[in-house]
Amino acid sequence: GVEGIDIVVSEVDSKTETIKITVKGTKINYDALSKVMDRHGVSVRGIDEISVAKV
Repeated sequence: GVEGIDIVVSEVDSKTETIKITVKGTKINYDALSKVMDRHGVSVRGIDEISVAKV
């Protein structure tokens, strides 16, 4: 599950805020995470990077 989240606001205009969200953890359920973000008004415009490590 999710073990940590970092949020950085990179741009603010009159109607929107552009943020970068970094989600850290193992076995993250993207569908569940996406639903939570959607309930809070977050629109995912793209996923720029995915890192995978064998543990």
